[in-house]
Amino acid sequence: GPLTMSVSEQPLQIASDPRVDSACPPSPYVYGHCASGDDHGYTVFMTQADLQADAGWSCYVQTVYGQIPSAGYPLCVYGWFKLYMTSASGCGCNLGSAQTSCPTGDGQLFARMSGFDDPGYGWIYSSDLMRGQ
Repeated sequence: GPLTMSVSEQPLQIASDPRVDSACPPSPYVYGHCASGDDHGYTVFMTQADLQADAGWSCYVQTVYGQIPSAGYPLCVYGWFKLYMTSASGCGCNLGSAQTSCPTGDGQLFARMSGFDDPGYGWIYSSDLMRGQ
């Protein structure tokens, strides 16, 4: 017979701290923007005005995300991990050349990622992304 589904009218409750109890792996969870404490030489935007004052990165953010965010600062380029290299280059962001070999240290820009054989992408290596693995 046909399936039936009921939808609750009650609002969804989301905890302010999305982590699960420490007994459930993986723990600890991935850092948020700028939480690693090191920018590895990448730009950090403390305010919306800081981002707007940087022609290259403000162009990149508007191109990729559609607008300059009004909240969520600081923003650390190091924490973005995946970059759209064509947009970054077109906007005048100075990233240098991405290496084609496996990265060995935090902050290294690399051009090859398993499953993403596209020269339009670049990645910033961060060992923080592997915490809890």
